[in-house]
Amino acid sequence: MGKKVYKKVERSKYWIPEDGEYLEGVIVRKDIPVNTLYGEASSIEIETEEGERVKVLLSTQLYSLMENVPTGADIRITYVGVENNPKTKRTYKAYTGYRDWE
Repeated sequence: MGKKVYKKVERSKYWIPEDGEYLEGVIVRKDIPVNTLYGEASSIEIETEEGERVKVLLSTQLYSLMENVPTGADIRITYVGVENNPKTKRTYKAYTGYRDWE
């Protein structure tokens, strides 16, 4: 029996995107609770093609995009940028979400 090889365990980093950036990968965990300055929020963890695990904090808009996408799905999230809500006159961070259907 050979000698065991250990790999250093790293914490998943959070995705902090710039306008137009995207993140592609497979959802490995959903509904991870996170305490923020504004209260509790949810996040998901995505494993990229390179094997890196990245957490994504789910805004209300992003949560509604991802709530019906199952764990194991191959996705792409694009950060559009800050937009204005015409009804409330408030700004929010806008995203688009895509799922691989193959």
